[in-house]
Amino acid sequence: MSTRSGLPSRSGGNGTTAPTAAENHLIAMLPANELAGFFARAKKVTCELRDSIFEINEPFERVMFPISGMGSVVTVLKDGTMLEAQTVGREGFFGLPLFHGLR
Repeated sequence: MSTRSGLPSRSGGNGTTAPTAAENHLIAMLPANELAGFFARAKKVTCELRDSIFEINEPFERVMFPISGMGSVVTVLKDGTMLEAQTVGREGFFGLPLFHGLR
């Protein structure tokens, strides 16, 4: 079996298809001739529940494309209250400021 990008998928422990990096909707839309270059520079990381992948006032050094699960972008108000401002899953990515030249 293969994903929409044509890359092979992996079988999960329960016999279902496990997610591959190409199952992020944005990565899957890359032209086939650009996927090899993307994957050559990409690194797969695993995040645990409530892990922080970006810290307040720290520079952005990477973007992240979820391939399973989802994450939240949290805004901290002046009084310390934390609010979920955005949820990102396999349809998107984290690290938008890098695309705008911000770190």
